[in-house]
Amino acid sequence: MIESRGLRIVASLAGALVCGAICILFVATIGFSFAGEFRNQEILLGLLTMAAGGVAGLVGALLGAFAVWQLTGPARPGFARLFSFGFVAFCVLAAVFVGYREWRARTENRDRYARSVNDGWMSLSFSGLEASRGERLAETIQSCIRTNGPPASADDISRGSCASLLEQRIDAPAPRRPPMLHEDGWRWRHTDDGSGWRVIVAPHPDLKLPGPIFELDRDVRVMRRESDATPAYAAWSGLLLAARYRECLLSAQGQADALGSWKGEWDLLPEKVAETTGCASVTPSDLARVRPRRWLMTLKAVDTKAMPEPIQVIYDAGLRGFTLRIDRPPGAHYLLDTDGGWHVTREPRSANDTDPAPPACETDLSVPCQ
Repeated sequence: MIESRGLRIVASLAGALVCGAICILFVATIGFSFAGEFRNQEILLGLLTMAAGGVAGLVGALLGAFAVWQLTGPARPGFARLFSFGFVAFCVLAAVFVGYREWRARTENRDRYARSVNDGWMSLSFSGLEASRGERLAETIQSCIRTNGPPASADDISRGSCASLLEQRIDAPAPRRPPMLHEDGWRWRHTDDGSGWRVIVAPHPDLKLPGPIFELDRDVRVMRRESDATPAYAAWSGLLLAARYRECLLSAQGQADALGSWKGEWDLLPEKVAETTGCASVTPSDLARVRPRRWLMTLKAVDTKAMPEPIQVIYDAGLRGFTLRIDRPPGAHYLLDTDGGWHVTREPRSANDTDPAPPACETDLSVPCQ
């Protein structure tokens, strides 16, 4: 019993709030539990539940205040006190019921989510992965390496603007989300056996799929192999773009020479080609003269599926021809000389015509790299 009238009023108000809230939740829990059985009347059911909840909350608040007032006052046997005990017991049981339904709903949702993750993950094992997604991941890593520099560890790749790659590292927990929504099954890792670093992009080990596997080596080129036991081939090569562009330039020069309009203007050839004949397989853009007899441009394949990544090329005009340069730090620096021969250096400088030729797999995609 509470002797202070003020405290009894406060206790009654608290009882009103608690019992009113419990009654609202109780009615809402029961009402919305029928949503699955009346799929065509969700709006009507929602309105009725809200109305019933409002009435139940008001009645519950009034009865709660009355019950607490009776129970905190002098102990007088009678119906009012018995009713108060019964209503408080109802509120407690209703709260337990609401809590149990909420716990069961959360458990069912968690189990359903876990099943969707497992089912989606297993479906990847049976149906296989999309190789294009693995290749795109390798190309993203390639771009990050060019931004962040040669990686001594996986952390060097996934820093700065490339932090999103952390979610697909081989040591990342897998999977946390349903594969059909976010997860594509591809993972990557950094390795260094003493001969140089490599980045491996492969199916997650839990999928037990042999491949395909994409690799990046210290030349920052993307290679593909079907499994660990098969040789690696260049996924694509920017050198092919430059070689195609060279053919385009020479074709335009030959046509002008046949018409008698060629005057040895090697310095103006890129601009003339861009303005007149163009190229069937290569699209040059951002053409800019950086100094006399030197042009800078971006080459992009017309067939972007076969060669998705554009490259920057430097065109140097000579007296009897031209050269094309491709600088791709932190990997290799290439030179396509006036005779169509390739040269490469991995030193921090531009390549020259005394440097050796690059591996054959970079100029012929049918030749294995390893």
